[in-house]
Amino acid sequence: MSRVQITVEEAVDTLKRSSIPSVITEGLDDYIVFRRFEERFSDLGLSLMPLGGRDQVLSVFRRRSEFNQIKTAFIVDRDMWLFSGVPDEFDSPDVAVTDGYSIENDMYRDGNLYGLMDAGERNQFDRDLVALSRWFAREVEIFISGGAPHIDMHIDRIVDDIGQVIESIAVDREHQNLDERFAAVVEADYSRLIRGKTLMGLLSRYLSYNGRLVRHNHRNLMEIASIAGGPCMGALAEKIEAAFRP
Repeated sequence: MSRVQITVEEAVDTLKRSSIPSVITEGLDDYIVFRRFEERFSDLGLSLMPLGGRDQVLSVFRRRSEFNQIKTAFIVDRDMWLFSGVPDEFDSPDVAVTDGYSIENDMYRDGNLYGLMDAGERNQFDRDLVALSRWFAREVEIFISGGAPHIDMHIDRIVDDIGQVIESIAVDREHQNLDERFAAVVEADYSRLIRGKTLMGLLSRYLSYNGRLVRHNHRNLMEIASIAGGPCMGALAEKIEAAFRP
């Protein structure tokens, strides 16, 4: 697999000329997880092709008739489809969708990454999680009502160092209108529902601080989890296998 990210046009052109069964994924970081599929299905000679995000993967999927001489499968994050449902256009045996919001959510659960924290770190994580859940619940409400959610944010721009949603965000996004029952639903199922990169950012807050005996970054956390081979990873593998061994 090339470590160079390519465009949709480059991907389609490459696939047109290829005789290798290919799995198209969202990004280079996904390779940390999905390279396990290359090993698991080595008899098929699968090649992974990372693109620049979900929209790019879905664009290539729409053009699959242009490279129907090879078998292909596509892996995408569920993202806000968690709340709106997977569009019929992409409800295909060739499209594998994460169980949670993103592959980070699936790996968080498969790898029991919460368990890497000690008791003190977990207490602070749990405190911040209440605020993070409220922030995310409000963004989902905005999305469901037809507005534009502001999801792509680093944890440090959302939750302050005393476990509160940053005041300017709470005011701007009208958190006074938050449905407390929905916020409770999000908090109860946070590992599946909250945007994975933001969740992993919160986890890294307590696993990578200066002075910690063992520090973890996003990539090695993803590798740790992928090795665990839990049920989320297993479900994606089954979908990929079905696409190539119908």
